[in-house]
Amino acid sequence: MTRRTFAVSALAAFSAGRVVGANDRVRLGWIGSGGRGRQDLATFLKQPDADPVAICDLYEPFRDKAIEMAGGRPKAFGDFRRLLEQKDIDAVIVATPHHWHALIAVPACKFLPALRVW
Repeated sequence: MTRRTFAVSALAAFSAGRVVGANDRVRLGWIGSGGRGRQDLATFLKQPDADPVAICDLYEPFRDKAIEMAGGRPKAFGDFRRLLEQKDIDAVIVATPHHWHALIAVPACKFLPALRVW
């Protein structure tokens, strides 16, 4: 890579931050909405570019509370695999107990190859 190529690439990267378009909000799916999941949700709800669109938990009271926190907009799921099938999700938050993280993150990467998993 030459200095000129690098400079053009850097200029393009810096200018991309000023472009407003379809990618100005990140559509999030939540897997796990117990105590920690709701703490994470409360933090993300403060971000203007975060949009929770789906929440998954086996325990309905936790799931319903999280959906209520998000203004009732997110879709409800009891099976994380159904959440991962949704085409309108850009990223997922896996807020499950530690022993479930990998068992959910691996299929998340397989279902949605471009998905960012945090």
